[in-house]
Amino acid sequence: MKLDLKLLCMALGLVLCLGENAQVTPCDHDGTTTDKKCQGKRGGTVALKAHGTSTGPVKWKKEASPQPIEITPTKGEYEKNEPNDAVLKILNLKGTSEGKYMTSGGGISPAQNFIVEVADCFGAATDVTCDGKPNGELWLKAIGANTATVTWKKEGTPPTVIENIADKYQKTGAHDSTLKILKLDEDTKGTYEATEGGITPTSQKFKVQVPATSANAGEGNSGVSATNDSNVVSGSSGGKGNSGVSATNDSNVVSNNKGSGDGGNGGRSGSGNGLSYSPALLVIVTLVQLLLQLAN
Repeated sequence: MKLDLKLLCMALGLVLCLGENAQVTPCDHDGTTTDKKCQGKRGGTVALKAHGTSTGPVKWKKEASPQPIEITPTKGEYEKNEPNDAVLKILNLKGTSEGKYMTSGGGISPAQNFIVEVADCFGAATDVTCDGKPNGELWLKAIGANTATVTWKKEGTPPTVIENIADKYQKTGAHDSTLKILKLDEDTKGTYEATEGGITPTSQKFKVQVPATSANAGEGNSGVSATNDSNVVSGSSGGKGNSGVSATNDSNVVSNNKGSGDGGNGGRSGSGNGLSYSPALLVIVTLVQLLLQLAN
């Protein structure tokens, strides 16, 4: 079968679009005088949409001292789109992305404000489960803090009141509403509770989970491999260590395997340290392999 390059490009474009759209959080204003609160995941994108624009371009500003900063499109930080710049996309969300964003012009009356909050996990009426990575960071955000300092505790006997500790914990944001766990490990996993400070609900719990590292893991994690020499796309579950994702073309191998595997349900095992890939890229690798098979 002849490989259709146009079809390949369309398929890859679709995968990339799906990966991008999955991380965009929409936040539409209702046109009232009440500030609209918008929650975005760290590293993701939040799309602020002004209500009722019709007569011309919307102006966007961010609250700052001594005066608000006018927002202009900036690669990797801000995008404006839709008719009249009615939507402002804040890209690659981080701590400095938080704050009040204000709109005016374009037929908006009265002015509309958005409060942007950034975290990995946001508090709720029920316990929230937060998955982290060994040695990575995790940001917990208590919602509704507006009157005083939030108190953070880690459950135990007795519970531990969290204070700022270098390379371990950092409390940031208005009223210490954000707790940053700076290095996830066995010691920092567990259940954290936010109280006081006017938060709603008055008690918000976060269950922080950290998977075992490869050195301590028993059973390996399942992975995906794509090989051109054998035309095989398979998932594997290693015996010990972690079998990761690999893309093989004859003798050239790129993988994110760490450690070594000594078996697994008909899967592949190997050793070495390589590069890590996003889920979208792994889907692309698998899709390309399938199309190459069809071409043969």
